[in-house]
Amino acid sequence: LGKEKNEILQAFLQQFQQMRREPMSQISQQPVRLNRLAIKVGMKYEIFDAEKISVIRSSDHYTTLIVEDREYLSDESLDTILSRLDPNVFLRVHRGAAINIVFLRELKREGDRKFTAVMSDKKLTHVLVSRERLTSLKNFLGLEK
Repeated sequence: LGKEKNEILQAFLQQFQQMRREPMSQISQQPVRLNRLAIKVGMKYEIFDAEKISVIRSSDHYTTLIVEDREYLSDESLDTILSRLDPNVFLRVHRGAAINIVFLRELKREGDRKFTAVMSDKKLTHVLVSRERLTSLKNFLGLEK
């Protein structure tokens, strides 16, 4: 074996040995982030690209996902759905709402410290941003230091 291949093999063996020493519970701690999402709708599962979700809203015991020009109702909680999605793309803006930052068109001021996120989806969906989450949204967008 060449020197480079030998170094690669040694590095792989070290990683493998380290993994064998760690308990399986630690290895599987990372949540799985999905590119595609399946939502139960009636008696079937609708499957779509997660990147097409513009807004996720929670109401009572259901969660509504706005995907392109459709709305899907899910029995899963907002927290459960968000745990399966990329936190660098989906941002919680209210206790009962999260947005796909890619679809954010504007942040509209509506009174003293009251803001609405206007999305660039087909419905131009408006999502209320809570005062508690406004700072983190502004920081995420690089608007406040």
